[in-house]
Amino acid sequence: MKMLNGNVLVREVQQDENKTQSGLYILNEIKNYKIVEVFQPDSESVVEAGDKIYIPLNAGTEVKINEEKFLIINVREIILVI
Repeated sequence: MKMLNGNVLVREVQQDENKTQSGLYILNEIKNYKIVEVFQPDSESVVEAGDKIYIPLNAGTEVKINEEKFLIINVREIILVI
């Protein structure tokens, strides 16, 4: 599988949705992003496999590969690389 045109294959990271690593609690109604892990980047992408990134909640297209759910997003949708 090879990602093209600035697209990145990502999967959601399991985490406590209300608590940040520093211990702050975020109310669900004001949280407008999700944290995902890069699984397969485009060959010219600024992110690498294993990077954690923030993306908007409505970003990407959901796909299922070998019974596992992934999102295909464009690098322009990335808010922040952790």
